[in-house]
Amino acid sequence: MKEPSSMDVSEIRDKKFLLEKSISEQLHQFEDETGLPVSSIEFVRRECTNEFGMVVSICYAVESKVEI
Repeated sequence: MKEPSSMDVSEIRDKKFLLEKSISEQLHQFEDETGLPVSSIEFVRRECTNEFGMVVSICYAVESKVEI
């Protein structure tokens, strides 16, 4: 993972745009394939640690709400 301080504001803004675009495209694809709207998405960022408590990776727990 790149250190945030090594990126300028423009680079961060561009990355944020691409992230939001990707999420939006995935939501549209889900809705097109199922015909069901996604009413909300929530996530929690979690650090995965080893037995010594050292962070070995980052994961995201994601939950979406879909009305059937």
